[in-house]
Amino acid sequence: MKDTKLRCGYLWASTDWIYGLFSKVDPLTSSCVLHDNLYENPGNLNRYQVDQLFLQHMLKTASHKNSSLLKAQAYLYYGIVRAVGWLVF
Repeated sequence: MKDTKLRCGYLWASTDWIYGLFSKVDPLTSSCVLHDNLYENPGNLNRYQVDQLFLQHMLKTASHKNSSLLKAQAYLYYGIVRAVGWLVF
């Protein structure tokens, strides 16, 4: 089942419910959408390169917002995609 919503995570395992409690949107959503798009159409990039671009995009967002919490969140998301990103959803 394909998750067509633009968000971080997959269906019930997304960050929508956490941020939704505070009427917020995950600040890393644009990074997650980029990652999903690159997974679907990687061009000449391999999985590792796509994941590295994902991490760099998230860290740039965290740096721009001067947020250590977002930086930690970026590494958490990166760890998740490296661990289970090979699974086909």
